[in-house]
Amino acid sequence: MINVHGSGLPQSNSNLLINPWFQINQRGQSTYSGHAYTVDRWRLVQDGGTLTTRTDGIDTVTLNNSWFSQGLEMSGIAGQTVTLSLECENVTTDGMYLTDSGATAETHRDIRIRNGINTYTFTVSDVLHGVFVWGTGSFRPLRAKLELGPVSTLAYDSPPDPATELLKCQRYYEVISSETLHTAGYHPKTLYGVDNNKCLVMQPWKATKRTTPTVIVNGATEGQHVNFRCSQDNSRAEGSLVSWNESYLGGRTSIEISDIVSEFQPGKIYEATIIGDAEIY
Repeated sequence: MINVHGSGLPQSNSNLLINPWFQINQRGQSTYSGHAYTVDRWRLVQDGGTLTTRTDGIDTVTLNNSWFSQGLEMSGIAGQTVTLSLECENVTTDGMYLTDSGATAETHRDIRIRNGINTYTFTVSDVLHGVFVWGTGSFRPLRAKLELGPVSTLAYDSPPDPATELLKCQRYYEVISSETLHTAGYHPKTLYGVDNNKCLVMQPWKATKRTTPTVIVNGATEGQHVNFRCSQDNSRAEGSLVSWNESYLGGRTSIEISDIVSEFQPGKIYEATIIGDAEIY
């Protein structure tokens, strides 16, 4: 830890985690359970876990021989010392531990989490694939940090900028929600119909994805039935999602629908939620 210009005030290290204060929740659910992603970049691993949210972050994480984790893709730091910190409250048992993807049971059994700031310093053996809380019990995580070096500086961190954290999260998972599908012609931030079974997206992703995303349109992936509701009269346009064309043409991307049940009607506006999922699984 170093001082800022000799002022005696500690300077915090960079945080290698994304959404470390758990405030970004693009999926928008108040409760998550089972083997699933929850608030952005944080995941419940194995069945038996639940997570509830509140407006300023996470309310409670409950584990039952399961994990609460953030997956990482950190190479090039083998042999370096890093420190994982987690501040939490409302810890119900002493049966939960901080750990990492390279740890053994013997490594982390003494790193029990308790109320306050918990720290775990270790040397990275190879690629760091993730950091975890493992065990059985419940707690409320307030903030977390992974940093280079043997000292935790979490106590000196200010809340991260929400816009910056959202953009980082969108590299892995992005929602274009409450947009519209308009068959009448070009319209910013909307989808519009090319013909009765094809539409173009006028807004590309806000963040470049870490890999080719799985695209979900109104809950459907490629080959599945997709339904669009007209916000003007509740009529429907329905069919099977054939493809999401990733070849951009002037900032546009096409969605093609086949096996049409109900065609898009010119001049009507249709609701659409589009998700790009490039998370680590």
